[in-house]
Amino acid sequence: MQNTLGRKNRIFNILVFVFVQFFPICLVWAQTEISGFFDIVHSYQPSENQTTGFKINQFEIDISKGFTDELSFGSAIAYNNENENIELSMVFLHYNLMTNEVKHPRRTEEDEHAGIIIGKFDVPIGLDYLSFASPDRPVVSQPLIIEKTIGGWNDVGVNLHLNKKYFRFNFSTINGFNKGVNFAGDLVFKIIPGIKLGLFHTSDFNTKVVRKSWINGVYLMAEKGIFELKSEFIQANGIYGGEADTLNDNHLHDGFYVQLLTDLSKEEAAWPLFFTLRYSEWLDENENSPVFLADKIERYVAGIGWHINAFSSLRLEYQNENPKGVKRFDRLMTQLVMAF
Repeated sequence: MQNTLGRKNRIFNILVFVFVQFFPICLVWAQTEISGFFDIVHSYQPSENQTTGFKINQFEIDISKGFTDELSFGSAIAYNNENENIELSMVFLHYNLMTNEVKHPRRTEEDEHAGIIIGKFDVPIGLDYLSFASPDRPVVSQPLIIEKTIGGWNDVGVNLHLNKKYFRFNFSTINGFNKGVNFAGDLVFKIIPGIKLGLFHTSDFNTKVVRKSWINGVYLMAEKGIFELKSEFIQANGIYGGEADTLNDNHLHDGFYVQLLTDLSKEEAAWPLFFTLRYSEWLDENENSPVFLADKIERYVAGIGWHINAFSSLRLEYQNENPKGVKRFDRLMTQLVMAF
């Protein structure tokens, strides 16, 4: 099975390489953008007197190319720090249905348009895909509930999206967690300038067209001056840590987080400092689980950061949590983030 998947991945990567190399020859007028980022992280656990040392956490190079007013191409090559290898994390075509100008695909798209994405992409539901890249979040870690459910959800499929003045809608069909297909919808209401309320749902079906798992979510984003408030609630059934839940066929878990960011660089007399507070809570219904799962996990995060310049920042994070539900431990993490 692994050899078959390996051959498929190699063939897929070769086709992408040929596509990127030969299309520019035919379309010399096309617009190209190259960007990326990387970060170096170091963590220390005071209670255990243990350190992980310095390591590369994320590294990514993004390439996008606008061929015509309607058609553009996006891709990302990223470092996987779990497997310690370089992989093709995104490759897709974006077909623009409304505007008459070359459009480069973005993680967040604020201008009004409708479009179709085909390929491998970050699934646009909730707040996760907007902060998975380290330059897009103010602290080192992701919220606890994101790690436990959809953290970094990236897969192959088709996405249809519509962005208007007062709302944004995404619908995606992608590979499922249970050897089938997953349908994901996300609806954002732009209530007033600076406030957005979002709802999302995903249903996962196996090859027998039976729903095996689902995720519900609601989230809020509010910005006013130097303050930004983010909060999200996620309820999941049959999904655990971005994979199909093998512990129980009907394993329900849910959680929420609240995060407050204060960015002094947005003041008139700008200071290049930003401060973050976050509380995450995770609950499990684990009565029938064959392994022990904590009923309730809490994680407290406090962070301070410094904008070195427009492309780089330095963060310090203090984290306190009870990963097994009883004993608490703390961790200090530092991170240098560079974008280009």
